[in-house]
Amino acid sequence: MERYRLQESMSFFWHGRILLPLLHLAFLFMGFLAKAPPGSSLIQTPASLNVLEGSTLNMSCTFNGNITSKWFLKWFHCKNGNQVELKNSNPRVNITSKKDPPFSCLILDRADIDDSGIYQCRIGDLKNHNLYRNETEVIVNEITDLMVNQTPKHLNKLEGENVTLKCNFRTVSNLSTMYVRWKKNTTELSNGMGPYRITEDLEKGFTSLTILNAEKSNSGVYKCEVGSSLRNRSGSGDGSYLVVTEHTKQLDPETATENAGTRFGLSAGAGAGAGTFLLLLLLLLGILVWIYTKKKRAKSTPGVRLNTEAVPTEEVKKHPPATNQVSDVTYVDLNFHRREVQPATEVIYAEVRSRSKQ
Repeated sequence: MERYRLQESMSFFWHGRILLPLLHLAFLFMGFLAKAPPGSSLIQTPASLNVLEGSTLNMSCTFNGNITSKWFLKWFHCKNGNQVELKNSNPRVNITSKKDPPFSCLILDRADIDDSGIYQCRIGDLKNHNLYRNETEVIVNEITDLMVNQTPKHLNKLEGENVTLKCNFRTVSNLSTMYVRWKKNTTELSNGMGPYRITEDLEKGFTSLTILNAEKSNSGVYKCEVGSSLRNRSGSGDGSYLVVTEHTKQLDPETATENAGTRFGLSAGAGAGAGTFLLLLLLLLGILVWIYTKKKRAKSTPGVRLNTEAVPTEEVKKHPPATNQVSDVTYVDLNFHRREVQPATEVIYAEVRSRSKQ
């Protein structure tokens, strides 16, 4: 009986020695997972994100309440029962935090489909054994259309000019799997091949093709092709139709100068001749107008017209004077016309003698 009691006591001792620490650890673990006490809160934004692969994820969390100086803050990515702590050692991860009040921001570049899951912000207090947490649900969708946009569609250039074609597109998260190709008709072009220069910026989703000193033979259809070798996806632009035309033939400088001088001389001579002709025409018109005006005035202003022609000798013999006395008589032929306006002081005296009948 005593032996049984001793065995029971020993069994209780060993069970207690093992169970009590386990119970204590469980209590501490529950304390770490406890929600924030009244008056304390951990706010994480946004509550969810739904983006395309290649996008940038932005999340932040802020703690409101009392917390000791022995606190810590961590970010975790949880998916399929696994959790991975996110750190700045990952080139795509950027975490910034400040102490008062406790705040943290998480930025994840070029999100991939595998980045979908739950992102938790956790703030712990080592002194009070408290742990506060919140989360953001993230869904990253696969890009099925690279949306390649090529410009311009039509382009006309002269020989010797530079030509630039541009192409914009969506990017996937793993840039190392992306490729860019330029083709003329069905021929693939490479950077430095003849006059062709190709530039690309995969992070910004941009590429360009420049043709230096374009020639007529460079005319054709150019197309931009973008793809991802990882998922066997690709997309192409609508194409750019380029037409390069020849310059018109130009004369050498000396010939051009001589021709210009000849044209100037001819133009100057023609201008002088036209000016002289115009001047003569104006002078002739002036004379005609003057003559017409003078005639019109003569008709509209009647007057006395004196005929001072000498009287023939025969007429004098036919009409001898009635007396032998010499007198100063002048025979005149007077024509009186009616005047609309009588002169102010104009009097004409005449002496008329008649011969006596014999």
